Amino acid sequence: MFGSPDWRASSKEQDSDKRLEISKALAKDAIPKAISLLEKRLADFNSQYAVGEDLTVADLTVYTVVLNLTSGKPGIPSTITDPYPNVQRVFNQVKVLQPQTVVIAMSGFPNIKLTYFAAAGRAEAQRLVFYLGGVPFEDKRINHQQFTAMKESLPLGQVPILEVDGEIFTQSHAIMRYAGRVSGLYPNSTPYLALKIDELLHAMAEVEEQMGPSFYESDADKKKAMREELAATTLPRYARLIEARLEKMQQLPAFQSDKVYVHDVAIYAWVKSLRAGYIDSIPTTVLDGYKLLNSTYERVAAHPKVKEWYSLQHNIPKLKFTYMPHPGRGEPIRLAFFIGGIEFEDERITREELASRKPSLPFNQLPVLEVDGDVIAQSLAILRYAGTLSGLYPVTDALVAYRIDELFAILDDMFNYPVWGLSHREKDTAKQLAMREELANGMVPKTLGFLENRVAKNKGAYAAGESLTVADLAIYALLLSFKSGVPGFPTTIADSYVNLQGVFKLVAAHPKVVEWNAAHNQ
Repeated sequence: MFGSPDWRASSKEQDSDKRLEISKALAKDAIPKAISLLEKRLADFNSQYAVGEDLTVADLTVYTVVLNLTSGKPGIPSTITDPYPNVQRVFNQVKVLQPQTVVIAMSGFPNIKLTYFAAAGRAEAQRLVFYLGGVPFEDKRINHQQFTAMKESLPLGQVPILEVDGEIFTQSHAIMRYAGRVSGLYPNSTPYLALKIDELLHAMAEVEEQMGPSFYESDADKKKAMREELAATTLPRYARLIEARLEKMQQLPAFQSDKVYVHDVAIYAWVKSLRAGYIDSIPTTVLDGYKLLNSTYERVAAHPKVKEWYSLQHNIPKLKFTYMPHPGRGEPIRLAFFIGGIEFEDERITREELASRKPSLPFNQLPVLEVDGDVIAQSLAILRYAGTLSGLYPVTDALVAYRIDELFAILDDMFNYPVWGLSHREKDTAKQLAMREELANGMVPKTLGFLENRVAKNKGAYAAGESLTVADLAIYALLLSFKSGVPGFPTTIADSYVNLQGVFKLVAAHPKVVEWNAAHNQ
């Protein structure tokens, strides 16, 4: 909507009559169309806020748009968003917030990466603590083949490991305390409370060590005997001791509130693992008689952020990517998945197939990505997601993510420019060539110039710094399209942009890109 020429013209037009005429045209077509699409996606998400259960910049954007449209601008009815209940709901939720609630600052956290198997085990409590505290971290889940390949390079030859700004740390309970400190779930400035919590964490570490040998025993009969001993003696003993310490802790006011501390999360993860039933020969009811252990479990399980965590997809989902049978806006997404070793179905459909599917697509366009059957649109949103899964879009480095998003926004301005879209849909060759000549003399060099400027500013070998990211793949795909020969655009249109050419060459020489091109783009 904001990218439409009429919207821009209405803001710049000095003649009040012409401005009114343009605004009326917007109110009749472009605005209802845009708000209808927004309404549909908000309904699809079916959440408290725009995209989940927490306030995000998406809510602030919706609020600002509605505020702008309903502020009494001549030619645009102040009731124009009234028929859209989900849009109005988001607007009203933001409207009643206190000012300090909507202050969103750049993350001051370090770059955190937690690596463990794709299971709960010795990392689930740590994952939850980071998430409960709103601490951004990369949740790297590996298989046993990957672990074997990396084992020799690990400090102690084991996982979990935690990387903090590139420095590698070990020991799950040390990781737990660190997670608690940065997330506010560990009493950093109250030594006595920390002592009480540490006492329980060390006791639970003892339980883990007592249970450990049974996981490594290969003889089935011996394993069964060990587990039966654990169920009959060891686990009840520790459960009684921990129960007594919890009762003692609850005499302190600090532990009488609903606040969740790291020991609560550790207890939750322990009880959950025993209730799950995947540890043979240990009854799922082994901890049923311990009131405080179970009330702690239930309290953590009922926490909104814990519920949210388990509602999310943490392992690689089933992915199906649909686009046309050419590179275009789909190629960087395909490359991101391929470089990251992410399995996905690469569906390529004809224009005739697109015409039949178009009404059912979220924004009536391609590309789309199915994530476990949920269809998502918008190419750069999909590319950002693909980059997150493949490690090519940083979830913990806010500055690099900002650089990527800045480059994406520059590309989006061009892709959303009306003439760009019209030139791809125009069937009359002469008209199409005329449109592309206009683009080649205006919007395209303007966009390439902006990209060149920002890549130079970032001062790295790649577009956003010193590492390959999805921004490089997006630039590569754009230049590849021009170099391949799009009617109406000179194949040399990007040749004079030194930094963009450098990015293109680096991506083209990447072994996985070479492999992909050999299989798909010959």
